[in-house]
Amino acid sequence: MRNLPEEVDELLSRAKYLAKKDPTTPVTHDYWTRLTSACNQAQEVRPELKHVVPDESRQTWAEALSCLERINEGLCNPSKA
Repeated sequence: MRNLPEEVDELLSRAKYLAKKDPTTPVTHDYWTRLTSACNQAQEVRPELKHVVPDESRQTWAEALSCLERINEGLCNPSKA
């Protein structure tokens, strides 16, 4: 089982690659589930990230990337969350 920073890093890496190829392509169901879980875990660790939630109506690579970049920034630099 991965820890939160490892999971965010893996999800972010995939989102960067696929968002660059075609940002409007919908993400897979399993990826969206992992993304949502990572966001929930990040909010438990850093309550100031409670506003960082992926938009269910826009399940695209661009949305995943946007959310993950904010989560990553909040975990790496808590004062900027």
